Amino acid sequence: MAADATIVDAGPFDAPVIAALHSQSFDQSGWSPRSVSEVLAMPGAFGILIVVEDRPAGFLLARVVADECEILSLGVSPMAQRRGFGRRLLRAAMTRARDLAVRMVHLEVAEDNLPARGLYLGEGFTATGRRPAYYGRPGGVAATGLILSRAP
Repeated sequence: MAADATIVDAGPFDAPVIAALHSQSFDQSGWSPRSVSEVLAMPGAFGILIVVEDRPAGFLLARVVADECEILSLGVSPMAQRRGFGRRLLRAAMTRARDLAVRMVHLEVAEDNLPARGLYLGEGFTATGRRPAYYGRPGGVAATGLILSRAP
């Protein structure tokens, strides 16, 4: 269960932690601390962490422009997966989006990432677009990116 976790705001000093979590969460090369810092420095950007026993277990990065929010990345450490942490991060971002008067939230997910797709579809996101061969994969076969959206 996710009851033993706390959601906290992430700031620029958390960039190395978020970069490490990003690398752990995704097979392809992760974002550098500098890349995460640059995202967090963008107008309208925000980050959140989920912390378990004083250790970050997952992150979400997003940005709000006008009345739309884009979830840029969401990841949970492999050791913390299947405990509802991704869902808690997503719901916290949706609450933040509502508080900021966002009309629509968008995100992208690789078509072959079935656990993430299940999370997003289970939380009411629907497919609004496709990006063929968007996510590079080992061996040269790229996965289609799905654009998903929903009102917060």
